[in-house]
Amino acid sequence: MKVINATWDQVNTGLKTCEIVFEKNDTFKTYLDADIEGNYQFSVVKVPAGDLELVHQLEETGYRYIENQLVLSFDISQLDEINPVWKRLLKGFTCCQIKTYDELDSIIEEVNNNMFETDRFSLDPCFRESNISSKRYANWIDHLFKKGDTLFFTIAREGARAGFFTMKKESKNLYRCPIAGIYNGYKSAGYIFVLTWFWLQNGREFGTRKLITSVSLNNRDILSSLSKIFSFRINEIRIVLRKVVSSDY
Repeated sequence: MKVINATWDQVNTGLKTCEIVFEKNDTFKTYLDADIEGNYQFSVVKVPAGDLELVHQLEETGYRYIENQLVLSFDISQLDEINPVWKRLLKGFTCCQIKTYDELDSIIEEVNNNMFETDRFSLDPCFRESNISSKRYANWIDHLFKKGDTLFFTIAREGARAGFFTMKKESKNLYRCPIAGIYNGYKSAGYIFVLTWFWLQNGREFGTRKLITSVSLNNRDILSSLSKIFSFRINEIRIVLRKVVSSDY
């Protein structure tokens, strides 16, 4: 069981927050032994789909369902097999790495404009009215950039930035994308293909073989867009629940 101290969330809610990822053979006793509720005020847990016994045990202690999440993996080699017709959409686009805080501000400004409106914080009745979702993502982006092990890239069409993605090295042959998105003004323009293309292309340049990312089932549009063009494998399905431990919130 992985326990991650989610400091970027604490800034918004004022609650000491953690994210918990249950792995194979983890049980409810694993959770109890970690004394999560003695150390944190708010927790988000990710349980492998199918482990309903664990889900029900967590629900009995006050956890509430918020979403299902897919962990997807993409093979870099598929770049050579994509229909050239789709590549016409790349015309006029560029991809640049973000290296300074001034450049990072351009991403955070878009995120603060309710860019992630289908994420679990936006849909959760506990936080829906407080605009926590945008603040949460802005703080998380700042956290990742400061930490220095995550690379940020923006895509732009004829100089107008339209979205961003991130890449974090997990091993020699594997990079993860912690967060990515198309800006509000371009969400209906079909730019998911462009963003994913540059993501895969950068992976090839870095010498990796596979890329992975997590997608919420709440975000049907991105799943539909990806499946039209790209091949990917569903590595894992997770059930995500949350609990407000603090009685003062």
